Amino acid sequence: MDVLELRGWEKKNSSNYHHRCGAKVFKHSGRWVATTVGGNQSSSHETAILAANYLEQKDVSFWNYGRSAWIGPYDDIFIECGNLSEDVAVETFICYHSADCSFPKYQEATFKRLFFGKARCAKCFQPMSEFRLKPFNNFRFGSHKATDDSFLICGCGYRVWQMHSDLLSTATTGLRRAINHESRKERMKPAGHESSVKEIEEILKIQKNRCIYCNVQFTNRNAPTKDHLLSLADDGTHHSLNILMACRSCNSRRCDIPFRTYCKLLSPMQNKRILKHLIARLLALEFHNLPEQAWESFELGLALHDPRHWRYIDIQSRSITARKNAATNRLFPRSGTAILRNASKLLDTQLNHHRMRHGIVTVAPSGQVRCTLRPFTT
Repeated sequence: MDVLELRGWEKKNSSNYHHRCGAKVFKHSGRWVATTVGGNQSSSHETAILAANYLEQKDVSFWNYGRSAWIGPYDDIFIECGNLSEDVAVETFICYHSADCSFPKYQEATFKRLFFGKARCAKCFQPMSEFRLKPFNNFRFGSHKATDDSFLICGCGYRVWQMHSDLLSTATTGLRRAINHESRKERMKPAGHESSVKEIEEILKIQKNRCIYCNVQFTNRNAPTKDHLLSLADDGTHHSLNILMACRSCNSRRCDIPFRTYCKLLSPMQNKRILKHLIARLLALEFHNLPEQAWESFELGLALHDPRHWRYIDIQSRSITARKNAATNRLFPRSGTAILRNASKLLDTQLNHHRMRHGIVTVAPSGQVRCTLRPFTT
């Protein structure tokens, strides 16, 4: 197999090569002629490689062939793949971002670890080893047509890379995780007060060291994770009142589905148990020492409901039980006060007396719960 065949050209005979995009190079009168995808012939060249190089660099339709897949963006980075080689294990891709000729600094270390030494130039086969960017205005690859984008190029000036499909899949997954981690860090910055170890221990005690959703027992092998009643994506805080302890599976399953919406997918028994936990949390509060931001986050977390959330719909589409629960479950009360006012049958007598001593909750002779919240202090 010669160099052109490695680059995706099919050798018809010693003087004729065809590329799967439709371009051709052939020998005529001792010189090599390059024919574009559109059928236009260029001036002759001394060698087949020079003719192929001319087409790959000058023909804007050359890379617009076969299957292509746009698998970005990764924040400011875009990656698009196409199958250049007959070997399905080899992926061809371009990497580009907006017009400014700089690589996102916070992504450099991650990208270097995942791609450098593993991706190779589709022209000279040298491994990717540096962040060299160059804008191209008249270049097409798959469904992408460059419009002042900056491409990651090889030292030889080429902007198309090859990589084993498994390595590329691992690299793009790792890049996505790194960007999600960075995004989460940015979202967490304005979330304010961080819950203390003691506060987390108190939450676990109220939840009886079990997942708030599925009730599985926490162990060393199944450690608890922090779930936010009002998600960080919706500007939730890190105050303990906004923290629920969930197993990793339930935490991932819920993701950023609003709390009341997600509970519709759970069984009635689970909902009843979760409501008891919330009541216990509210009764354990010292409202006069509660920051207003914490209470606002808690109230908004209870009030939000989005039956059109794509994850909510997706879970129902894959689970008959979830679909049945969503159709029959009633929504949780939409505020902390409403939870206490409508939960007299679930309240423990000892907890009632505890809150009565603090002047926060009183129980009328009829059994109705009445709440009087003291002014907040920030």
